[in-house]
Amino acid sequence: MSFWDYFVVLFVVLLVCVMAYVFIRYGLRPMSRPMGSGRVDVKERVPLDPRGNSMILLVQVGEELLLLGVAQGSITLLKELSREEMDRWEKEQFKETEEDRYSFAGLLKKFYHR
Repeated sequence: MSFWDYFVVLFVVLLVCVMAYVFIRYGLRPMSRPMGSGRVDVKERVPLDPRGNSMILLVQVGEELLLLGVAQGSITLLKELSREEMDRWEKEQFKETEEDRYSFAGLLKKFYHR
């Protein structure tokens, strides 16, 4: 191989590395945005089958709380929860029971929701 052949191979390798860097740095950014970083926040998701094709989502959009059903590429609004229902739901979720006082899971729930 001549000097020119080595130069071409080195140039192609460097070009591929630069293109990979640019693609990773700027091209993947919209796909790597974390969930819940904007106005829409998924509070809870409950899969209804083992594959996760259908599920129930609890989504907060601004001040509204929506219960959505997702299945086979379709989304259905099941219920729009009011502010009172949302407050009652959060109280029931974090309410301490007698069993929680003496279990490790109850102890973790206390520290997690402070």
